[in-house]
Amino acid sequence: MLQHLNLTTFEAFSLWGVLVVAVLGLIYALFLRRQVLAADKGHRQDAGSVGSDQAGRRCLS
Repeated sequence: MLQHLNLTTFEAFSLWGVLVVAVLGLIYALFLRRQVLAADKGHRQDAGSVGSDQAGRRCLS
């Protein structure tokens, strides 16, 4: 398949190895994306950064 590139055996195996690792990396990235998007978003109280931000500003000023 890659005969027209005149690659040595080592170069051909290296090329295929890099391609396999790249595909595995993409598959792992999709797995992590699905896992993060499926994770619980937490309670509404935990997202109250506005109130805590205002309280922090009062303390620092």
